[in-house]
Amino acid sequence: LSLLEAMSYGLPCITSDIDSLNEVANSKFSLKIKPNEPTMLADAIKQLRSSDIRKKYSFEAFNEAKKYDMAKAVKKIIKLYEGCIKND
Repeated sequence: LSLLEAMSYGLPCITSDIDSLNEVANSKFSLKIKPNEPTMLADAIKQLRSSDIRKKYSFEAFNEAKKYDMAKAVKKIIKLYEGCIKND
């Protein structure tokens, strides 16, 4: 959810290249880095210092976030948690 929230504010994203983030993040708005690679993180931050790149990624993140309905997502998560509690 935090990735979608950042996208909804038009923030360019730097994400770890892991399955759970790859379901949402793509190269249009997210710089992907390998987990536990501080040099890659530093390089990604440097890339976003460029106004043109930052603006492009911000625009794409905001537009991508529009595809997701946060209210529906939250309801699904609550339903999932409720199901877990009932099965416990």
